[in-house]
Amino acid sequence: MRRMQSMPGIGPITALAVEPFSPAMDDFRRARDFAAWLGLAIRQNSTGGKQKY
Repeated sequence: MRRMQSMPGIGPITALAVEPFSPAMDDFRRARDFAAWLGLAIRQNSTGGKQKY
C-alpha cells in the first residue's frame, strides 16, 4: 500500500480501496504482473520470440 501511494495520481484512499480486493502479492511473479492485473500495463503478445505490442 505504501508503494502504491507513492505513484502519481494514487493517494491513500485509492490505495486503501484497492488493497482488500487484490490477491496476495505472493501470487504475482513481478510488479508488472500486478500492474497488468490492475489494467495499467499494456497487454503483451509474443509469437516466435518476436514481441508484438
